[in-house]
Amino acid sequence: MGIEWYDMIARRNGGYKGRAIYTVEGKSAEDIFEERLINMLPSFKSVLDAGCGHGEFTLRMSKYTNRLLDLIIQQS
Repeated sequence: MGIEWYDMIARRNGGYKGRAIYTVEGKSAEDIFEERLINMLPSFKSVLDAGCGHGEFTLRMSKYTNRLLDLIIQQS
């Protein structure tokens, strides 16, 4: 997923909520998000990853917090 994917999601939801445009050269949006999340996670005792998919991201993030619960609800 690149910036185009995030732009598509923003358009579907009425646009970006802030008017600022952020550009970071040389890093993907996913890498930037992950770095910021890793910096935030240690300050929380428990974290919920709702809609975690197959869990790869949840497993990577689990080492940065005391308790990480993943939740996915599938309709049958």
